[in-house]
Amino acid sequence: MTSPNPDLPDGPSIQKHAHLLCCDIRDWRISCISDGFAAVLNVGNQPLLGQFLPEVLSAADFRRWVDALHVSAHDGATRVLHGQRLSDDGCEYDLSFSLVGERAFIEIEARRTSLIAVAETGYLGAVTAKLMRLSDRAGVIRLICDEVKILTGFDRCIW
Repeated sequence: MTSPNPDLPDGPSIQKHAHLLCCDIRDWRISCISDGFAAVLNVGNQPLLGQFLPEVLSAADFRRWVDALHVSAHDGATRVLHGQRLSDDGCEYDLSFSLVGERAFIEIEARRTSLIAVAETGYLGAVTAKLMRLSDRAGVIRLICDEVKILTGFDRCIW
């Protein structure tokens, strides 16, 4: 993560599979960005820290991102846009938008095909049926953790 703020750590990224961008909504200047974000946006090696978000994105993408941030602010919750194409590479990404005061936080994750298949195969219905048969909290937690690992490849989830 690259940031001029000494309170924020520098490092390669927030997670190996995601990228984070932070900007001030008063002028849309990028104030914090994780490594790899530029590659996802397909802007080459252009340094994005200190750049203005409307100059980095297409006009349509910028408008869509601003709209998502407005919904996030109105609802007081993170807004997610699924299956967004950000460049000509053919990849789809899920974008999460949060607004805290005057700061916008945008997280980008590559879309996981296993999660897309969940909606198409009725997988959630089968998991829900398993959950309904369990009567103890420990069993529910174990099942959820196992299913999260199957879907995401992560070996833990926060409970």
